[in-house]
Amino acid sequence: MRVVFTPKSRSVLTAMVLAATLSACGASENATSTRPSATRCVPLPEGEYIFQNGKFQPSNTAVVNMTETTAAAPGEATSSSETQLLGAGWASRLKTEFSELGYDWMDLEVRNQSAILTGVAPDPDTKAAGFNAGRSAILASTDQDESALLIVDGIDVEGGRASVGAALLALDNQPDIAACENAFAETLQERTIQFRTGSAVIQSESDRLIDTTAGIAIQCQEHDIEIGGHTDDIGEDLQNLSLSQRRAEAVQSQLIQRGVPGAMLTAVGYGETRPLDESGTREARAKNRRTEFKVTRRPGGR
Repeated sequence: MRVVFTPKSRSVLTAMVLAATLSACGASENATSTRPSATRCVPLPEGEYIFQNGKFQPSNTAVVNMTETTAAAPGEATSSSETQLLGAGWASRLKTEFSELGYDWMDLEVRNQSAILTGVAPDPDTKAAGFNAGRSAILASTDQDESALLIVDGIDVEGGRASVGAALLALDNQPDIAACENAFAETLQERTIQFRTGSAVIQSESDRLIDTTAGIAIQCQEHDIEIGGHTDDIGEDLQNLSLSQRRAEAVQSQLIQRGVPGAMLTAVGYGETRPLDESGTREARAKNRRTEFKVTRRPGGR
């Protein structure tokens, strides 16, 4: 039996399941319970399910938005981040689809709401084609919009530099402040968020970099993060200060749109006051135009 489970159907479906199994959560005390001790009652998130062998399981075509971790019975591990986000087996099914598309070197890992395409491509053109194909396959397999799901580039190229998503892949589930700062620093090493000249409009070429920094921020959401905007020394001091503030706020806005909790973010513009290189060369000015992320301990946090 295939069931499409929506919030409106929750009470009806719950009643059906309780009647069928006689193992209700909060059932009448007069009812005789025959369920084993390992049985537990959990809420079913919205999605499409198949009722098979006495259990509701996500269908092969469904992607279930599990935003709550399922409680584990004694002796069992809690559900993985993949299960929390997209339903058990989702990544492995897409891996099979990637192989059928001719990208058997490409894989998928999940970090909270980040779907990270991984693997080693033989050359940049093959990587670009594989990433686009993988992105399309992910979006086609889910009813979540892109604002609720980050598709991150974690694909390396043989003999090339690490992918933009490499540092996100290296983070564990509860990274400390140092690990989070290192992840931001490694991601932004020799990379910078690009803006239109004299503007706070982020260039589309920085989308993958923004996606990755959003993924890191979500992974590090036990801490607070300051987004620092910096300019070069061309122009008036006050204009540069204002521009850097608007650019920091633009990055903040993009991260929030990608699911980062706004309460953990602060945008600060430093203008030209904190240069990395004061030599005055073109290369130095390009280095000084940058966005930095500073991770700090939240009051009461670890």
